[in-house]
Amino acid sequence: MQEYIQGKSQMDHKKKKTKNKILKLVCLLIFVIGTAVFLEAAILYTVNNKNVYQTSKVLLDQAVDIIEKNQKNEDDMIQSLKEDYIVRAKAVSYIIDAKPEAEKNITELKKIADLMSIDEIHIFDKKGKIYSGTEPKYYGYSFDSGEQMAYFKPMLKNKKLTMCQDVTPNTSEGKKMMYALVWNEAGDHMIQVGIEPVRLLQEVKQNEADSVVANMPVYKGMSLYVTDKKSGKIYGATDSKKIGKTLDDIGLSRQRKKIAKENLVSGIVRVDGEKSLYIIKKTKKYIVGVTFEIASDNASNMIAILIMVVYLSIAAGVILLVISRLSKVRKEKKEQSAMLSSISEMSNIDKMTGCFNRRSYEEDLSKMSANDQFIYISMDVNGLKIINDSHGHAAGDELICGAAECMRRCFDKYGKVYRIGGDEFVAVLFVQLEQFLWIKTEFDGDIRYWTGNQVEEISISCGYVSSGERKWASMKEIANVADIRMYEEKAMYYKKNGVDRQGQPASYVALYRLYSQILRINLQKDHYKILNWKETIHKNKQLPKGTLTEWFDNFQDIQFIHPDDREEYQQKTDLEYLKQQFAEQKEFVTITYRVKEGTDYKTVTLEIVPEDENSKNTYEGFLYVKDSKANLI
Repeated sequence: MQEYIQGKSQMDHKKKKTKNKILKLVCLLIFVIGTAVFLEAAILYTVNNKNVYQTSKVLLDQAVDIIEKNQKNEDDMIQSLKEDYIVRAKAVSYIIDAKPEAEKNITELKKIADLMSIDEIHIFDKKGKIYSGTEPKYYGYSFDSGEQMAYFKPMLKNKKLTMCQDVTPNTSEGKKMMYALVWNEAGDHMIQVGIEPVRLLQEVKQNEADSVVANMPVYKGMSLYVTDKKSGKIYGATDSKKIGKTLDDIGLSRQRKKIAKENLVSGIVRVDGEKSLYIIKKTKKYIVGVTFEIASDNASNMIAILIMVVYLSIAAGVILLVISRLSKVRKEKKEQSAMLSSISEMSNIDKMTGCFNRRSYEEDLSKMSANDQFIYISMDVNGLKIINDSHGHAAGDELICGAAECMRRCFDKYGKVYRIGGDEFVAVLFVQLEQFLWIKTEFDGDIRYWTGNQVEEISISCGYVSSGERKWASMKEIANVADIRMYEEKAMYYKKNGVDRQGQPASYVALYRLYSQILRINLQKDHYKILNWKETIHKNKQLPKGTLTEWFDNFQDIQFIHPDDREEYQQKTDLEYLKQQFAEQKEFVTITYRVKEGTDYKTVTLEIVPEDENSKNTYEGFLYVKDSKANLI
């Protein structure tokens, strides 16, 4: 009996000991799992929030950058239009002064309006009241007729003043217009011209902040807002349901007050009841904000933690889960990096061709120096207008895309290819001249064997400049010389084929796009002569000559040259300036400026070479004209 009791006691002790061990193991397991869960949650919270902040900050900066660039472009365009409209108003004033009978003749005034490409003409008396113009319904309106009209009241006190209004709804109809007002020469009345800035309004509509925001790519749980700086009203958001609400409505009232004193604020707040990270930045006109739901609150992260708990119930699961989580974090970072790269590149790529666009071109060239080693290539597709007219614009698009395809295939691995206009391309290759000549041979072969579905062949005119040719003054000079060489090749192409890019006889090529001119000048005798492509063949041919100063004064009416280019044109066409340049052994001087043609501006490049007995500038095989309307010599 005693042995039985003793054996039972030992058995109970072993069971108790085993039970204690199991309990300890369970407790240890619970502790390990609990600790691991806590650490995992902390890691997820820290890593995800850090990544969320970085992603949100990059998205915010990208949106702000695009919005501010669009605003600057809009401001620059408005300023350019204002200067142009004031010039038109002065021109109308001169015409009416020269033709007094037109002052109160509606028919004549409408003819003048059509001539100057304007929509309205209004004539004000000395007191600021309309008494004549193309729109009789406005007669009797004055500077006291409304806020829009009152803008011009300062004109009554200063007759030397000229004013042009921003895009503003007019008093009578609420139609968006731009009005420019000037005094006439005698100071007895004022002339106002009104133009509906269609192109500006279209540009503004395309670049409005709400359109920019709507097209921005975002992660799930992320929202981007653009709000009014004063009221905090949301008028642009990736979540269209938020448009029309205010920052106060979604839970960011305190943050809106805080951003009024600071440029950038961030933190954690509940947005629409969801715990979210926020970043808000203030710009000149807007408040731009990004919110992102906290990752640890998302259902996906909770599932991940539960999965880890299951795996941690066995020893091997710990290692597997750690490896899994590390891999997932790296994958998320890679995806975020790819997304950030996509966001950065989306504004620099031409959608049609896949080449870099004009914005990217201007940004890259601003960072380059003429002293760097590179090859600059200016390219233009030949015969595009003929293809568009004969086969349709779809065929023209195929031609442009085919040209871009050939360029990218041959040039991409050596530099960048940019589409800077309709059929205008530029490539910058960071290679030596010898290597480029080999690449150019490959490119010519690629073009020769290209064929499309609607277009059988392609032709591209090229002009290239090596940065090592000589010491260049600027990147602009390199680009100008490359353009000149390209248009020399284009002119030879059209001469060879018998038609120009407009489908006209080759004798009317005359450098259609740039109106490029080459003058051979004698500064001592103050005269010029125009180079002819057969000059070197007919040595004894008498070429037309003229007074150099008359050429510069009469080549273009100064009023038709772009206001930003007039000062440079007048400076570079000064005889003393030219004497100084050629005294420094310069082979030529180029003058590039924009001249008005219709309602737009065309770029003009004028190349000046000195004339002397030892001149090596013959320019064989190319056509040159005196001006854009003259016949060939």
